[in-house]
Amino acid sequence: MIRLIFSLAFIFLISSVSYSQQINMVRTFGGAWFERDSIALSQRQVMEIMYMNSDAYREFRTAKHYYTAAGITGFTGGVLLCLPLINTIGGGTPQWGIAAGGFGLLLGTIPLTLAFKNRAQHAVDVYNEQAKTTSRIKTRFYFQGNRAGVVIQF
Repeated sequence: MIRLIFSLAFIFLISSVSYSQQINMVRTFGGAWFERDSIALSQRQVMEIMYMNSDAYREFRTAKHYYTAAGITGFTGGVLLCLPLINTIGGGTPQWGIAAGGFGLLLGTIPLTLAFKNRAQHAVDVYNEQAKTTSRIKTRFYFQGNRAGVVIQF
């Protein structure tokens, strides 16, 4: 019986600790990456974490749409930019209009990437704000010599 009570208390403790952890977003040149407790998270993992908070989930889903559009546009622009260069190396006559169109598509990815970063940051902020207000229980694990303990503050 004591093991059952301890197991249930431990599960409750772990679930409250994992729910109250905040997500950090680190902006990079080409996008962003996410971490929680210095563990890198993929966009799919961030969406799964934010699923319980509908506002943050909706905002991050919109940000992911911008990220997908930027990736498709950037890949297409890169291919169109490289085709005339490959044609030139092969000895043919390049069509620089295609290269200009590819360059234009590459420039079009900049606003899409910025929109992704801004929306994702807003979603992370909404999630973290809600996580701060719901984390009434604070826990701390400590190890001392051959002993381990848990401090729970309400």
